[in-house]
Amino acid sequence: MDDALAPAHRDTRIDCVMTRSNDSNPDFAKRAALCAVGKNPPAAIFSIHFNASEEHDALGSLTVVHHKDVNANYQRDQAFAIGLTRATHAAVAGFLPASKARDPISDAHLHNGAGSNFFYQIGLHPALKEVPKCFLEVEFMDRRDVEQKLLQHRKEAFPAIARAIAAYLYEYCGQLDQ
Repeated sequence: MDDALAPAHRDTRIDCVMTRSNDSNPDFAKRAALCAVGKNPPAAIFSIHFNASEEHDALGSLTVVHHKDVNANYQRDQAFAIGLTRATHAAVAGFLPASKARDPISDAHLHNGAGSNFFYQIGLHPALKEVPKCFLEVEFMDRRDVEQKLLQHRKEAFPAIARAIAAYLYEYCGQLDQ
């Protein structure tokens, strides 16, 4: 572990499983099945994205959680999502000061109220029922200032964002170890 990330959690082990490593788009059933592989359930599940808005004017890091009408663990998912948003935003704001940390939103608006198919597919795996889960929307990439200040500086920005996410995960998982 990089001691600069989380010196207070030197004994915390985190294994990251990526559902893709290129610009492919595996279906959500395959992604959910990959999350369910293993002797123990994961500590958390989140899917990292860059967002876009219809008006091309939105700005900020946000998370999406499965809507509370069908999610018995909504409060837990929301708490995890808030921490992830704040950590991500702290790194993004170093490159894009106008960015803001947005409150998590529900997926209830997706697919005529059915929500995200990813959350549905994860729900088909009983071992993942208690695992906090969300989508992380790092920033809205359809803005010129995001392009100029974040995406054009991705060699510096993306590792900083990854370190911020990793530091949050070390802290989160370290609390689980206690």
